[in-house]
Amino acid sequence: MTPDYAHPVVSQLPRPTAETAIFAGIVLLALLIAVAVLTLAESVYQYRRDRRRDRVREDVELALLSRMSDPDPEWDEWVASASTPERDVARELLDDYLRTVEGTERANLVELVRELGIFAEARETLDGGARHEKLQALGWFALSGEGVDPDRLEATCTGGNDLRAAAARVLYEADHPDARERGTDLLVGDGSTTLTTHGLDTLYRLYETDPKPLLDRAAAEGDEWGLSLVVQVLSVIRHTGLLAQDADWSFVRDHTTHESPSVRAAAAQAFGPPGWDPAFRESVPVERLLADPHRNVRRATYEVLAEWGDGRSLELLREALRTEPDQRSRLRGLEALDDNQLTELELGVPTADDNRDDGPVPSVPVAGDAAADTTPPAPTVDTEDDGEVTAGTAAGSPTETGATDPAAAEPADADQAVDVAVDAGGQSLTPDPTAFDRALAWVRADREASDR
Repeated sequence: MTPDYAHPVVSQLPRPTAETAIFAGIVLLALLIAVAVLTLAESVYQYRRDRRRDRVREDVELALLSRMSDPDPEWDEWVASASTPERDVARELLDDYLRTVEGTERANLVELVRELGIFAEARETLDGGARHEKLQALGWFALSGEGVDPDRLEATCTGGNDLRAAAARVLYEADHPDARERGTDLLVGDGSTTLTTHGLDTLYRLYETDPKPLLDRAAAEGDEWGLSLVVQVLSVIRHTGLLAQDADWSFVRDHTTHESPSVRAAAAQAFGPPGWDPAFRESVPVERLLADPHRNVRRATYEVLAEWGDGRSLELLREALRTEPDQRSRLRGLEALDDNQLTELELGVPTADDNRDDGPVPSVPVAGDAAADTTPPAPTVDTEDDGEVTAGTAAGSPTETGATDPAAAEPADADQAVDVAVDAGGQSLTPDPTAFDRALAWVRADREASDR
């Protein structure tokens, strides 16, 4: 658009001339040439550096491999005589070797890290480096298991969730005596944070062998935590709580009434592993969870009941599935019941339940027995031309052979299919897998048809 030079303001501006345009073009061309020259120079420098490193790599590998198992590797002498390319290659190799070796070899390599001055550089970086430089420094500490003062970490590594997670991992890898407490301080912060994947894994590792301190801390501070952090902590409790049945589970029980369905579902799932203890099962508000208005909470509860596998839990699961209004939740519960059925058939013994009395335990066929070949084929799902989806029959099934067993007949609707599957899948230690699989296939087919 051509400026209006008749305007009183624009008229005061100097008009562009051919000389001005030529000068601007020359400046732009000079800048482009400068960028091209710098890029070329950097490429040549990196190429020559890589060539120098490639020439010494084999010698450095030989030196590290021959000394790492030596009781006295004399790294100080090797470092003093090493060239700059050799030291650079040594740092690259250490980053790989420290991830694979253990014992004396690892300890010797850590001494080489120290002799190369990597730890000293890393500590200086923590005090004044950029964020990505701090992450690299923390990586060296964690990889080597080198201890760092927790106060220093809290003072220099709180500028982001990734820095907090890396600092907590340093305390864990160094086996610091206060790793759990101080590491959790770094990870949790003020409670409003969301753990990174690295941070969630670190929290799990901190409490992998004993989640009781985490349960105690959650009971004391959990009300101040954000929604995401609560769900993540509940997930860690689920994966570490197998032997924590005697701990304080008030944090988990209290969150079964939380306003968020995600929190309630996570709380329900956390009850799964310690459920081998009958006394612990009695403390879980199962009826409340089964009556929860949100389907995800009910689904999680179905899986927990199947995981427990005792007689009362399976009975509660069967009754809940008969009245479950959500088709997907019903299928999830049936699949959980199916998993429990297969476990009982494979083991041939009842799950732990002091109050369960189902009579003598039947024998389980083993390979080579005549009875071992009685496993029925899997059912197929057929779609008729009129669009109605039904469960097909497998060859040799009761329906094909003309049997009139009600459990083997095709269900009239989804509700009847659930009744068949529930009855076949959990009434005893010898359920009818053919009827169960057929009914389960019918429910799945019905759900797929409703999704179309």
